[in-house]
Amino acid sequence: MCRAARVYTVAVPGPKPTRVTLTKNQIGSETGAELLALCQRISEDGQVTHIEIDELKHWVANNRESGIPAVEFLSEIIARIQDDAVVTDAERREVQLAVERILPLDARKLVTERRKELEKAQWLADALKRAEIRQWCTRATGVTFKNPDGTDRQKIIAKCHQGEPLLLEREPGNIHNPRAVRVLTHGGQQIGYLPEDVVGWEGNRGIGWNLGKKMDQGLRVEARIAGIGRAGEHKALGVRIDLAFWNGPLSYQPKTPYFSASGRSQSAAKPRPAAGRGCLGALVLATALIFSLVIFLAVVI
Repeated sequence: MCRAARVYTVAVPGPKPTRVTLTKNQIGSETGAELLALCQRISEDGQVTHIEIDELKHWVANNRESGIPAVEFLSEIIARIQDDAVVTDAERREVQLAVERILPLDARKLVTERRKELEKAQWLADALKRAEIRQWCTRATGVTFKNPDGTDRQKIIAKCHQGEPLLLEREPGNIHNPRAVRVLTHGGQQIGYLPEDVVGWEGNRGIGWNLGKKMDQGLRVEARIAGIGRAGEHKALGVRIDLAFWNGPLSYQPKTPYFSASGRSQSAAKPRPAAGRGCLGALVLATALIFSLVIFLAVVI
């Protein structure tokens, strides 16, 4: 009886990465001191420009034989990103990070902090450009159930009307979904819940609007009744809900109401022509047509 031979694998350590951070001995040389001064100057504002990349490229080309690992490191990166003659923003950031890696720790800390400040400011500016008051229409779920106090949600809904403002209340203790959001009338009576594809659920990894988690973070969500109707086998009353919320950095969300007093969103509200003027115009037009017809008949006869 033969036994299968055991196979053992031995991990072979790879080559140790070359240190590219400038050492004290390298900075003590004329070439190392020049490279340190150049890197500090072009990275002190937290970003590297195309002109500075060209300047760094020429300096590196003239000092390839210095024997300093940082020079060869920069040379390879610059040659690769300029291979297609187009330097993107991502490639400029790569050069910035490469320069930071070369700097000694004390100088690197200041430059890195400055870069992160600029990146945060740029992210905020881009986010505010895309930010808006987002509007979404959904439906209330659980409208056929009774409330814990015994009140009938169907009877409560029957007394509601289109355009009526609603209250949204988080229910983190919900055993079915800790991100549940209760839908209440302005008087505090519950008529149902927001659906899970709107509030999210544990482990959904950001699917849907995820309003439950965002409300915990301070997001203000306004709701109005968009319509009430009967559906389903038992013709139960259902409620469509208009939601409005800030789709941007939370610290910049507006404090003004998202809906007008009529229940329509502020951005969607448009002035309507006066009813009286419309009726008067129609009357004048009808009178003119009748008068023209009488004249035509008189001429023909």
